[in-house]
Amino acid sequence: MDLARWRLELLFFLPLYTAGYYLWIWWWQGNDDVRALGNIGWSALGPLLALVCLWITFRRLRGPGRFFWLFVLLAVVSYLLADVVWLLYVAFGTTKVPFPSWTDPFYMLYYLFLLAAMCYRMYERKNSARMVRLLFDTLIVMTVATSLSWEFLIQPLLYQQGVSTFAVLVSVTYPMLDLGVLFGVVSLYFSSRSSFTPWALFLMMSGLLLFVCGDSAYLYQQTLGTYLAGSWFDPLWSVGLLLLGLSGMYVTEEKTALSDDRPLPRDTVRLILPYAALIVLFAVMVLRVGHLDAIVVGSALAMTLVIVRQILTMVENDRLLRKLHHLNEELESKVQQRTHELSVKNAELTVALQVKDDFMAAISHELRTPMHGILGYVELIENEEDGPISDELRADLQVIRRSANRLLRLIEDILNFSKIENGKEQVKLEDVEIDELLHQIQEELKLFADEKKIAFVLHLPDPIGTVRTDSIKVEQVLINLVNNAIKFTDHGHVMISARRRHGLLELMVEDTGIGIERGHYDYIFEPFTQVDGGTTRKYNGTGLGLAIVRKLVGLMHGAVTLESEPGKGSRFVVRIPIGD
Repeated sequence: MDLARWRLELLFFLPLYTAGYYLWIWWWQGNDDVRALGNIGWSALGPLLALVCLWITFRRLRGPGRFFWLFVLLAVVSYLLADVVWLLYVAFGTTKVPFPSWTDPFYMLYYLFLLAAMCYRMYERKNSARMVRLLFDTLIVMTVATSLSWEFLIQPLLYQQGVSTFAVLVSVTYPMLDLGVLFGVVSLYFSSRSSFTPWALFLMMSGLLLFVCGDSAYLYQQTLGTYLAGSWFDPLWSVGLLLLGLSGMYVTEEKTALSDDRPLPRDTVRLILPYAALIVLFAVMVLRVGHLDAIVVGSALAMTLVIVRQILTMVENDRLLRKLHHLNEELESKVQQRTHELSVKNAELTVALQVKDDFMAAISHELRTPMHGILGYVELIENEEDGPISDELRADLQVIRRSANRLLRLIEDILNFSKIENGKEQVKLEDVEIDELLHQIQEELKLFADEKKIAFVLHLPDPIGTVRTDSIKVEQVLINLVNNAIKFTDHGHVMISARRRHGLLELMVEDTGIGIERGHYDYIFEPFTQVDGGTTRKYNGTGLGLAIVRKLVGLMHGAVTLESEPGKGSRFVVRIPIGD
């Protein structure tokens, strides 16, 4: 079902229907019988369309909100039954339907079902924190409406001459029911912004208000004895019901659930409506100076309600302010408590870091001293200072040497990373002969490459010459990158190259190793990580080499980038600012 199309067609039909109804009344105003007969048809068309809309609304909604529309649907059914009874009166030759008649029970059922719908909606909101304020706003408006209705409708009906008590009772019941419906309308207006869409609320209130206006005009003419079927206010009933039915087409499922926690938007009309109603009542009272009647009593009562409402509002505001002040004090206390806790934790962390630094310094000394002793004795044995050795023993000594050197490198990595993290590394600028530094690194690490049977190449297209930088950190960066490249390369080559470019020193280390997935580019620069990390990894190491590279390059205000392809190799480029 295309709901949007239905809405559009009904909105176009509504002014045509209203215009057609009034055109019929104007055209046949000289013929009471034809005008009354046509009035029945026109007055039934609007409720029939409303009934269809409300049935569709009831069927498509789910949840408790649909019962509101069920009561409204039953109200329209009751109104149509009243129209059927009215038609039967006309069909059997009654030119003027008596009052009261058998139509009145069905009209009253219409009001009762509407009141049931309003009460159900208010019951849904029974736990709302705003209900007291909304109730007072509604009571102020209702006091004004009741005062005016009593003065101009109900009281004249009570004092009609020559009318039976039953007829008076029925006559008085209608304005009382109208006031009940009006109470529901005002309550919906003040409290249903979160339960209806703006269009649904506007159409519903417009329809109900038109119906109440039609009823008031009808009762006023009844008191004068001048009402005839097909009067100018008769279309108000049908158009009102059509608007009521159309409002259901604008209700959405998510709007049927009420929420009392959402802040309501500012609405000037809702704020001033109770006071505007009171002003109207005062204006009428001024015009009737000297009469102690319902207008004066209603004005006094409305003023009392306004004062009580304002007192309750001030009490509620004071309670909220005290609650806010209490919450602020609690928050300030918690902030102070958390600040103290953080200060204590920071002090503990400072002590812990100092203990860690002292431990690392001590343990490094204790580890490096015996390792250097082991390497010294290995060298003595290899040099046959204590006598000739066999080839088997020489091979074993080489294994010991490699293992000891690897352990020393691991210790150095951990110490260097710890110093960088603690901010103890400082950049010391000096004049550095880059070409000589690169040749030294090649000689130092060539043995490591030879052991893996891969080529280690130094490529310098043009001499770099002297640059101003931190030689120790540049050397450490290159050694870590080359060690890393040789470790992850099983065949092919590793190459170092360098060049000056735009005031930067570019150092490149390329290999034909295992390569790195693009998704791991950032990951491999994190401390204690490796691409093949895990308990079954193939390559040894702490996973600190590239982390140290990035930290040292950052200290020198440089950058390191990576280009790699799995299975084909990697290329690391370090760019460092230099002083010529």
